[in-house]
Amino acid sequence: QATDSNAMPLQDFISDVMQILNTQPDVTEVLVDRVLPLRNCAVGGQEKYQAIFKQLNDYMSAARG
Repeated sequence: QATDSNAMPLQDFISDVMQILNTQPDVTEVLVDRVLPLRNCAVGGQEKYQAIFKQLNDYMSAARG
């Protein structure tokens, strides 16, 4: 993913994870902010879920060329 412009930079990921571990030492699932829309898309109801699903599919289709 080093060449994927949409990938989260490794240093940012490490920084986010370390902040979570330092501030929430008993956390059972480490989720950086960037993944929360995908993780929680069903919480916003069917319309929100469909919008996230479409966005992800469109991105994957474009990546295949």
